[in-house]
Amino acid sequence: MEKKIYNEKGRYIGTVLKNTRSTKILTNKEIMKYEIADELGLMDKVKAVGWPYLTAKEAGRIGGILTARNKKRKKLDEDFAAQNADLIKAYMDSEEN
Repeated sequence: MEKKIYNEKGRYIGTVLKNTRSTKILTNKEIMKYEIADELGLMDKVKAVGWPYLTAKEAGRIGGILTARNKKRKKLDEDFAAQNADLIKAYMDSEEN
């Protein structure tokens, strides 16, 4: 079961993942890690034995894809911010009031 968590301003901060053993709050980075593991067909192994038992090659592949996606997302965010600087400034000013 998953439940999204928001801060007092209504901004998304993470997801609570509940299973039979424990409850854990997942960050966006961890959610992406699970998604990548699933795309690579490694979720069965992760569920069966856990993250520490992935090979260095498997873990490195997940980390490499995660890094590439983060770089791509950061570049898209920077491009969006550059194109919409006036809108972003107006939004930030309205948030302060």
